[in-house]
Amino acid sequence: MDYLYEYAQNYSGLTKESFDLAKKHLSEVSFKANDILCDLQTEPRYGYFIKSGIIRAYTVNEKGKEFTKSLFSAFQFAGPLSALIEGRKSELIYETLTDCEVIQGDYIELRKLFDENIDLMRFSHKMLQFYFIGLENKVIDLGALTATERYLNLKERFSNIENLIPQYQIASILGITPIQLSRIRKEIYSK
Repeated sequence: MDYLYEYAQNYSGLTKESFDLAKKHLSEVSFKANDILCDLQTEPRYGYFIKSGIIRAYTVNEKGKEFTKSLFSAFQFAGPLSALIEGRKSELIYETLTDCEVIQGDYIELRKLFDENIDLMRFSHKMLQFYFIGLENKVIDLGALTATERYLNLKERFSNIENLIPQYQIASILGITPIQLSRIRKEIYSK
């Protein structure tokens, strides 16, 4: 768990004493590819800090079509944040796309500590700011970038994504159809 402490300390100045308080509610866990961390309409308890691997958040419409909302990778937090904050059922499914090593945090217990400890509250606040900025950037990208530009950005962020997850999931992340993705890839690789 040292890597999580170093990350938190560098990011928000979290003290070792404060981290040790939180550590009681953290555990290192391994998941296999395609494990469901949080299912649709379940009440979540845990959030995850990813050491390695990729997790996706997605939903399924009435016709069974999947819509991927986000991908999370190493040194990111993943989990049904809105549901955890509001104490309600998750509107998204969180699934491992690859084998993952994570630190699982009991959000209910950690939240009590956030209310009592200024260091942990500051860390939580910084993480929420980081998450908000990421969402805002995603909205801007969806409106301002072409599908090709979004694809190239995704490949930059996940260099071997095409070897990790199916094409239909990549298309879903980009907000396009698999046929559109195939055309984009053909155009890029023909240059």
